[in-house]
Amino acid sequence: MSGIRGTILATVLIVLAAIHIADAVSIPIIHAFQRYEELIIVYPHGYDIQRLKDFGCSIERVFARLDMALVVCPTTVRGAIEKLGVEVTPNFNVSIDVTVNSFRLYKSVKQIDIGEQRVPLAWSWAASRVGADIVWRYLGVTGYGATIAILDTGIDPTHPLLAHKLRGWIEFDRKGRPVCSSPRDTYGHGTWVASIAAGGDTSMYIFGVAPYANIIVALVLPGGYGTAAQVLAGLEWSLEPYDCKGDRLGVKPDVVSMSFGATANYSNVFLQAIAKLIENGITPVAAIGNSGPHTTSNPGNIWGVIGVGATDFDNDIAWFSSYEDVEWPEPPFTWPFGGGYQKMYRKPDVVSPGVDVPGAFPGELLAIGSGTSASTPIVAGIAAMVSRILISKGFSGAKLVEEVYSIITSTATPIDAPGSGYGLVNAFKAVSKALDRAINTVEVRVEPSTVTLLDEMNIYVKGIIEGMEITVYIAGSEIYRGIYRSGKSIVVKVPPTHIGGNEVIVIDRGGMYYGESLVWVSPSIFIAPRNTTIGGFVNVVVSGLGIADMIAIYIESNILTLDIANLRGSYLGRLAPPYLYPGTYTVILEDFTTPRIRLFTTIDIVDGRKENVTQIINRTEVYNYTNIVKQYIALPITINAKQHYVFNTIDYIDVATAYPNITIAGIELKSVHNNRISY
Repeated sequence: MSGIRGTILATVLIVLAAIHIADAVSIPIIHAFQRYEELIIVYPHGYDIQRLKDFGCSIERVFARLDMALVVCPTTVRGAIEKLGVEVTPNFNVSIDVTVNSFRLYKSVKQIDIGEQRVPLAWSWAASRVGADIVWRYLGVTGYGATIAILDTGIDPTHPLLAHKLRGWIEFDRKGRPVCSSPRDTYGHGTWVASIAAGGDTSMYIFGVAPYANIIVALVLPGGYGTAAQVLAGLEWSLEPYDCKGDRLGVKPDVVSMSFGATANYSNVFLQAIAKLIENGITPVAAIGNSGPHTTSNPGNIWGVIGVGATDFDNDIAWFSSYEDVEWPEPPFTWPFGGGYQKMYRKPDVVSPGVDVPGAFPGELLAIGSGTSASTPIVAGIAAMVSRILISKGFSGAKLVEEVYSIITSTATPIDAPGSGYGLVNAFKAVSKALDRAINTVEVRVEPSTVTLLDEMNIYVKGIIEGMEITVYIAGSEIYRGIYRSGKSIVVKVPPTHIGGNEVIVIDRGGMYYGESLVWVSPSIFIAPRNTTIGGFVNVVVSGLGIADMIAIYIESNILTLDIANLRGSYLGRLAPPYLYPGTYTVILEDFTTPRIRLFTTIDIVDGRKENVTQIINRTEVYNYTNIVKQYIALPITINAKQHYVFNTIDYIDVATAYPNITIAGIELKSVHNNRISY
């Protein structure tokens, strides 16, 4: 009996000892059918992350430069792990917040007629709106020598707008582990944003803000969706880029552009990475989100990241652009930007164009899309140009990032509206300030403020010295160059351009005097000549459309064309009206992309011939396609050939005969000469 008691007592003591040990190290019991979760761990420097294996966790990816790791743990151990002095966050999802389904695909960039035109048709209104083209022309700064890191869905490096610009590539899986692969775009979004930052050139293809900058790309959002671990991997990679085998690329970015975010997320998971970027002199730029007011997206809402909102043609805040006063739940004790992490601050920091912005799309195509995804690479391109100038002046580290931020925000044009931050970015003013070039502000006033194609508008300028040579631009197009005369307006005609606000810029020859204003363009249609003969051609010019809008032009119920407006929001075509009897007809333009646009004009059609042509054919078979069935003797056939049908192949023709049971399968009319038909 005593032996049995001793055995029981020993067993109890062993069990109690086991329970005591488990309590001491806080290791919960793992069940056979335990569920698991992916967790991001932020640990103190020098911490042994391998300790988490004692809790049944597997270490999937260590971000050594960030003191972070991705682990997979039983769902029951999170509380115990948090007691070890580490921060724990689920490996949440991150998305681009803009689907390519909302993109409108345009033609191949190679199909755009470049020619010898003074006004490029391969053009983005967004690049001109922020003054990037003015920077190239007057300051000679194009992004040369700068490098922009794009964290996105990938890139099509063969696209004509991006060819020879890619200097580094990496792909990460959902756990942030490198994958060996060739550069590609898994969704199209990455190619689009990369071209908005650095696509094209400075003369014929006006798309990117910093067109001669280099690009490095991390694929972290396959198909438009990724995880926090993938984004962390991309951010850590940006500190010192390497290939999938771990070999260093020997290139360092000046800016990291992030057109994605986690909406209404205020976790600290990206803080370590952002702090490292700032400490290493790399400016982080991120989208603020497309969910409207009273929310923002992480990482764009982090203090020290340039969070970017969106504007439209009228310089109004886009309806989808997010903004709010951010109250960060757990600010870090130390922070390398702005004297420490602020508890409360306003986001976004700045805004830039984000509505109907054209850019590259895989397969040599162009795409027009909207979102803060487009606004972000615009600011990234400006930041890259400013950063390279400051580096040449000796700036580095956090001081460099702070100065880039200060220059971009202080030179932005204020907008009196919620969600505008410091205002609309201005590349010309920002780069000028980085170069220590003082800009004299010029007051510009346009009358009338609303115009249509070929209207005369008066531009009044104040603040320029008498006798200076000045140039006037509207939507990036030069419309006047001459000597400034005080007290006199500059009278110009409105060229074909897009609907809504168009920016008018006045600048002197040396780029020291600068002013801007908006003029609003309404839709209009012109036809020349207004009188045309049956079968004649007319020239159609339409202005005030949206960027690449789909349109149809009718005469009464007859469609003249179904086409797409160009990237300047205008349409120029040479059209042939269908056969109509002489008279006055209404010409109608329908805009399917912007339904509120519906235009009307008239055209007079006259008959240029005095009479119809009649020819009698006495044979059983007419050349090529006309056959007379069930008749074996010669028959007279009357053909009335109206002037309209004097084209190559004829679709319809009036045929008359007095004999029944005759079938005319078809006829091809070659030409009409002196009232005779040639076959």
